[in-house]
Amino acid sequence: MGCNAWNHPSNCDCGWGGDTGGSGWAHPQAPAIFNNNRPTSQISVTTPNSRCPVCGADVYFFESWSGGRVYFDELGPPWPKHPCTDNGGSTGKSAGTAKPPGNSSPSPAPLPEWRHAGWQPLNVISVTRNEGCVLIRAILEGDKFVSSFGTASSFRGSPGDPALSRRADDGSGSWELSYIPVNSKLLNPVPETVVVYPNAVSKAGIALWQQALLGDPGSRNLVGMSLSWARGSKDEAQEWSFGQHEPDWSSAELHFLMATRAGYWAGFHNLGQMYRHGFGVRHDPELAFHFILRAVELISDEELDASMDALRRLFELDWGNEEDRAFASALLDTDCGETAGPEAVKFKSDT
Repeated sequence: MGCNAWNHPSNCDCGWGGDTGGSGWAHPQAPAIFNNNRPTSQISVTTPNSRCPVCGADVYFFESWSGGRVYFDELGPPWPKHPCTDNGGSTGKSAGTAKPPGNSSPSPAPLPEWRHAGWQPLNVISVTRNEGCVLIRAILEGDKFVSSFGTASSFRGSPGDPALSRRADDGSGSWELSYIPVNSKLLNPVPETVVVYPNAVSKAGIALWQQALLGDPGSRNLVGMSLSWARGSKDEAQEWSFGQHEPDWSSAELHFLMATRAGYWAGFHNLGQMYRHGFGVRHDPELAFHFILRAVELISDEELDASMDALRRLFELDWGNEEDRAFASALLDTDCGETAGPEAVKFKSDT
């Protein structure tokens, strides 16, 4: 079947429109870099791989397993299709201009919209589907470490598909992943976006994130831990150090704060530790003491030791305001190092 692409001349035989069965695409300026069996190479989301056969503009060309073909002006949200070859009409930018003849130097290309919106290229290494969840291993642009994400959403991507990612704007520490499932057997590749959760490497990990975002305080605290303290370790001198992945302290703080709103002791404890060490927040002895003290007030018998130990250390450092220290002195026997007992931490009212 001949071409019927929008804005193509009536005698155009480029093979773009109508015949989407994958039987005849051979335009020299638009190589079918994805064939009907498997991708032959990984495509950069920053460098155009083709030119429009109508206007000569630099574009990105993709072909799915089923033979569906798409020209994009840019890769990444909002995934603007190139108007010259968009059968559905113009949904992207206006048609580009053919490159000028001679040796004239083109103007520097402006940053694409997705860069301004915070998206960055993502190299998907592996995709594992198991028990209703999807586990994705990938490398972010400029990061030499492999990151793991999990999602319960439908994900039709596979290794090598062009993909972009960014932190979700809700401050929770979750990410958005936008991609073209060019290797799926769809008539036409359609860009999709899913929410993924860092370090959620199992169905239980994904469920924990979901419960946290629904407001469960215990889940909030555990997600905060996964974004912060769980990414580090203590050395022999009991000093914290963090390895490959830097903690996401701002998101962890949000989860701890939401846990404290429900009166959950561990949220107070972890906020106190953040202010004690100055991790992600300012170093503030008074706030550190206050939050640890609140944790001790709310803690259960079996969980008492950790917060009482932290409170004792801060008391010995002479941290905290006068009111908090006066109350703490009733809980701690600083001479012998013994606590006043779990029954003694319940009598201070919320103020």
